[in-house]
Amino acid sequence: MKKVLIVISISVLIPVLLFVFLFLKNKKNTVVEEETAVFSENNQLPIADYRKTAERIIDDKNAIIKSDDSYEINGSYYNNKNSFMIFIKNSDLEGTREKAEAYLVTTLGITKDKACLLDVAVVVSPDVDENLTGNYGLSFCPNAKPFK
Repeated sequence: MKKVLIVISISVLIPVLLFVFLFLKNKKNTVVEEETAVFSENNQLPIADYRKTAERIIDDKNAIIKSDDSYEINGSYYNNKNSFMIFIKNSDLEGTREKAEAYLVTTLGITKDKACLLDVAVVVSPDVDENLTGNYGLSFCPNAKPFK
């Protein structure tokens, strides 16, 4: 009787352990590194935590994501919402805009389509052209405005 119980136990236990092992082995670990939630209108969009790679943290709500001679990208977090600003600082407006947009999209780990759901302002420094005031938006989004 003991042998029968041992055989039955083993014959049930081995398939269960094998199933658990195979299930856990095939389960993919798709953890997005340091993800944060961004709210845009009624959408929740996960993005990479840009504060981890920002060039400078200004305070607990503001960061300079990247700054060089041609552009600066700022990120802010207020009222449970992230917003971003691309500040163009040189006269190659289109080229600089595209370069800054690509950097922002890559840094946030999202697609261009997803970037259009974010609150992103693209502005031109008055030192470059004081007639180009206002928000021009991301060039690949429906709300984009051409530089005139």
